[in-house]
Amino acid sequence: MPSPSPDLSQPNEFTEKMLLDSLTAIDGCRNYNSWLASHFLSWLRGDVIEIGSGIGSLAQYYDLAAVNSACLTDISASMLGRLESRFASHPKCRIRELDILMPSGLPDDMRSGFDCLICLNVLEHIDDDGQALARMYDLLKPEGRLLLLVPALPFLYGSIDKAAGHYRRYARRGMADLAGSVGFVTENSYYVNFFGIFTWILSSRILRRQNISVAGCRVLDRLVPVLRFMESWLHPPIGQSLVYIGRKPAG
Repeated sequence: MPSPSPDLSQPNEFTEKMLLDSLTAIDGCRNYNSWLASHFLSWLRGDVIEIGSGIGSLAQYYDLAAVNSACLTDISASMLGRLESRFASHPKCRIRELDILMPSGLPDDMRSGFDCLICLNVLEHIDDDGQALARMYDLLKPEGRLLLLVPALPFLYGSIDKAAGHYRRYARRGMADLAGSVGFVTENSYYVNFFGIFTWILSSRILRRQNISVAGCRVLDRLVPVLRFMESWLHPPIGQSLVYIGRKPAG
């Protein structure tokens, strides 16, 4: 008798250990991480804040020479410790504990203080993503930029998403509407990692795995240079992830 389909209506409790294991697995994928970070490098300027920096897997590829300062944040003490160790020697970096949904609101010294806010693979972990985007809006100066990377295509939501604590995956139009509802003006949005759709369907929808395979990550990382070239040439209309660039209007 076949086993029942898993209930994918709500994410599982995502423990800090599970998060650290997942981030550690992805951290070694240098080709993959540098590819993701490359979509945002031309937008990084002025004073930059990152929401949910984790262990710095993507921040290590930012062009920090091009910015005035970089504030890397997280809510986890262990993640903050890893960030301190990784970026302690960089004069432009500071590490801050920050919960984007803290009941008391944002610290006074951080409100409307940044030219650029980057948030990569974090928004999907937040139940009230609209409120989170509203707080991000408050962190930016007028004409500041919001740089987002989120899991794409709701039909791909599967067992790995649930186990990883994802509340949702995003469509391009839905993301633009959500960001627009709190005041952002869409400057660009597009899908990336077309070929990852097929591995995600296999792992998360068919095999119903609960975590990201370290071996699978390594295989994918070796293929990234080829996949990256093919994607830049073919410009596929959909992808496993969604890049969103928004602007906070002047005034």
